[in-house]
Parts: sequence; C-alpha cells; structure tokens
Amino acid sequence: MTSKSESELSVKQVGSVAIIGAGLAGLSCAKELMRRGYRVHVFEKCEFVSGRMARIQQQLTEGKEPLWFDHGAQYFTARSPEFSQQVYQWEDQQVVQEWHGPFVALTDGICGPAIGDDVRYVGIPGMDALCVNLAQQCFEAGSFEAGDFEAENRNATLTLSANVLPLQRIEKSWQVRHENPQTGTITQEEALFDAVVLAVPSPLIGSILPADSPLIKQTQPFKMGPCLAVLLAFDESLSLPYGGAFVQDSPLRWISNNSSMPQREELPERWILHPSSEWSAEHWEDCDEKILEQVCAAFEKATASTLPESRFQVLYRWEDALPLEPASQGYFSDVKQRVVIAGDWCTDARVEGAYLSGLKAARHLADVVLKDQ
Repeated sequence: MTSKSESELSVKQVGSVAIIGAGLAGLSCAKELMRRGYRVHVFEKCEFVSGRMARIQQQLTEGKEPLWFDHGAQYFTARSPEFSQQVYQWEDQQVVQEWHGPFVALTDGICGPAIGDDVRYVGIPGMDALCVNLAQQCFEAGSFEAGDFEAENRNATLTLSANVLPLQRIEKSWQVRHENPQTGTITQEEALFDAVVLAVPSPLIGSILPADSPLIKQTQPFKMGPCLAVLLAFDESLSLPYGGAFVQDSPLRWISNNSSMPQREELPERWILHPSSEWSAEHWEDCDEKILEQVCAAFEKATASTLPESRFQVLYRWEDALPLEPASQGYFSDVKQRVVIAGDWCTDARVEGAYLSGLKAARHLADVVLKDQ
C-alpha cells in the first residue's frame, strides 16, 4: 500500500466534521482539525469568510475604484503566547501590521491617554485578511471574497452562501441541510458528519440544534448586543490628531480614521463610528436617516469640531456583535451528541478570544469527543 493510500485511509477512519461559521473561530478550528487529519466542511451563510472581521466595499463615484471600510472589528491585540506566535507568522507573511493610531480617550474634544498599552494590529489590506489567510491555508483556492461560492481540496470543503437549517440526527451522525439566501435553493449534503462545530453567535444556537439539545439551555444566558456602524468619507482630511478614540460621555463608544490604518488609501478620508451597544439597541428600530443624523451630531460633539459635508455616509447594522457577558471556558460541548460550540462569546469579546476558542474546540473534539471513534 502506498503512503498516499495510507494517508487517505487514516483520514477516512478519523472521520469528518461540519463547521458552521467561517469567522475566525470557525477557521482556526478547521485549520487545527485538518492538522490532526480530520476532514472538514465549513458552511458560511454570507458570500465571504470573516464574520464580524469583514470589510465592506462602497462605490463613492461611478467609474472610479470603490473604497473599502473596515466596519466590524477595528483592531486586535495579542496577549497569549500561542496567539502571539500566530501573529508573528502573520507579520512575516505581511498579513498583519501594527497600527500606530495614535489612540486616545476622547471627551468633548479633549484628548486623554487611551487605556492599556497593548500593541494594536490590523489586517493587510483589511481586517478580513486574517480569515482569508486561514481559509487559503485550509482550502488552497480562491480569494474567498464575494462570488467565490465554493472551495475544496481533498480533506476540506468550504461552502459560502449556505444558511444552515436545523440539524438532524441520523443514528450517531449529523445531516446538514442549507439554504442559499440569494436563490432560496435548499441543498442536503449527501455525506453525514461524525461531529458538528457551531462557530456562530450565541442567539443562533437554538435555531440550529435540535430542540432537546442541552447546549441550548447552557448557552442561553450568554446574550449578545447589537452595534450600529456609521461609515463616512470626506474629500479632505479632518486633521484630527488621532487614528482611534475611545469616546466618553457620548452615544459613541469608538471612532476611528480608517485611512490611518497601514496600507489604506489616505483620501477620501474614511471614518468608522460605533455607538455603544446600549445606544444601538435603544435605537435599532429607528430609520437610517434619524440614526445617521444623531450619530454624526455625536461625532461633532465628541471631536468638538464642525464636520464638512461628507462625500458619502451609510449605516450598517451588526445585530449580534458584542458579547454582553462572555463565558469563560472557551467552548461548550455535548460529548454524547458530538457537538462543540466556539466563538469569542465563549471566552471574551476580543479577536484573540475567537481564535483561541476555535483552537480549544478543535482540540477538545479530537482529544475527547471523537477519541474513541
């Protein structure tokens, strides 16, 4: 028997895992499981990988290049040795770079020192670069931006535009059905899966797992709050002396000059405004025009400046954006049913937490859940 056949037999014996969600937790989980010889199939409801680390493309002027906005996660830090090692590798590969800001705490135009002295990193050319890099390592194909709906190699498959429907248990395996949000087409995967990893926001757990799953009750206390994001573009620089500001005594909690991040276009100057989760929830049902007016007024007050007319402004809504009271264990598990749950809300609200949660979920799945398969 050749070494290739032995490898294929080993993978078949180890089994296959369905991973729902192609954000950082899902993709770090997929990479670790593949490293251990498992076959993985990642399902993502959006047309691209990255989850809340995604960036959005906006056409400001017809006939000109569109601009990109990092409208979700704004930066990340590395505190654990394991994630720091991954960040060093990404730096060598020019996937990430330090963002020097400057960073301040801001109250009615008065700048104070930002809390914490962590090095802050961003993805290159956008925050989605981390997830794109992991996806390329796993699936070895495509750019994983809008339009690349599937990627596959011998041991891994990625299906985008796949909104996973309630899972069905078939004896000791799992059957996965998913709907394309654009076409409404429902697909049932022919192969059954030995285990499932849910790398999705906590409010979605109950709509994916069977009603009798104990994980629904276990995860129910861990709520997530919304976040509104206002995207602005100006023809000229606002000449504000910071790249990112933690806003005090305001509906806003964070503002950033997206153009100040490494390897972004300087002009038009792009700003991201994030109101607090509490303010976002209170005004979630308001019309876009009203929210834009109030957030821009808060921006002027926070910066003690009068804004010029913007070239472009738009509102984006992140419904399940921020863990309100994160769990601490890093993942949830049902060994009997072979289900593991991962995500930043399983540990903390940071990018690093999502990455480590995916790793912990993969290791638990391999070392405990599927150990005796």
